[in-house]
Amino acid sequence: GGKERENLTTLARSCAGVGSAIITIVTMIAVHALGSAGAATGIVRDMAFEGLVNAHDIAVFTAMCMCWSGYLSTHASMMQALKRPDLTGKAILSHTIGGLAAGIAANWLFRLFLVIVGG
Repeated sequence: GGKERENLTTLARSCAGVGSAIITIVTMIAVHALGSAGAATGIVRDMAFEGLVNAHDIAVFTAMCMCWSGYLSTHASMMQALKRPDLTGKAILSHTIGGLAAGIAANWLFRLFLVIVGG
């Protein structure tokens, strides 16, 4: 977060912190959703070397991707195995909310880490 965020409310700073990583997250999630976590990791590495992402972005991205790993394929097959395909949409929605919560938590935990280590 930069000086432009200093006068924001706590909720706005939380959203801005997650929002600052949104381009990276969308790019990585798109690749990850296509089934290639290795490719997503490679893209993040390349973006870090080019200075397009920072440690905060990577922390938020990692938290969300860990939650969203196997996102679509998991729910369809799991609900089919439970003989409840009607719950697939609700399972995907809850998984989506969990990923967003993971991103917000990573944002605040990263900021707390910086306060503790004096970053």
